[in-house]
Amino acid sequence: MIKIILFVFALLYPIQSDQKQTIGNTVTYEFYCPCKLFKYYEDGQIFYYCNDKLNMIEYIITEYKHQDGIDMMINNIKKNISATKKTEFNTTIQTSKKKALENYLKNNPNGRYISLMGEQAVVINGDNENKLFFSDKNFIVSYELRVVGSNETILKSYFNSTLKSLQLKTLNF
Repeated sequence: MIKIILFVFALLYPIQSDQKQTIGNTVTYEFYCPCKLFKYYEDGQIFYYCNDKLNMIEYIITEYKHQDGIDMMINNIKKNISATKKTEFNTTIQTSKKKALENYLKNNPNGRYISLMGEQAVVINGDNENKLFFSDKNFIVSYELRVVGSNETILKSYFNSTLKSLQLKTLNF
């Protein structure tokens, strides 16, 4: 029911003039988006949604949380105990990120690896839908960003603008 209300509200909400949007609580990213993102929770998971009626495109973002605040504190303590633990911790993070990307590619076989903000990500260019899957450097969260539209030219243009503008919010001070 909440999803329906948010969808109707998003359809009725005017297009915003400030086109930089943010996603994430623990690790915050900023990127170009032509419409106001609405955040909602469903079954303990965080989603973001917007509908640009003018260009007939939708942005759907799913946040996958891998660690909570307590996990991050414990991992920081483990990482700072010794150089050996730090190396083991970094190897574990890299292995977990690699597995997440491989699983995403397995479910989206037409995807390919790209370099994004110094890390690996997966991009998928499909019919009327482009997707991006990426994780933060410490594998706290991953995001699936989907841009859906009926006009391939407009879809590609907005997706590429979003992809090029994506950055950690802390880097924008």
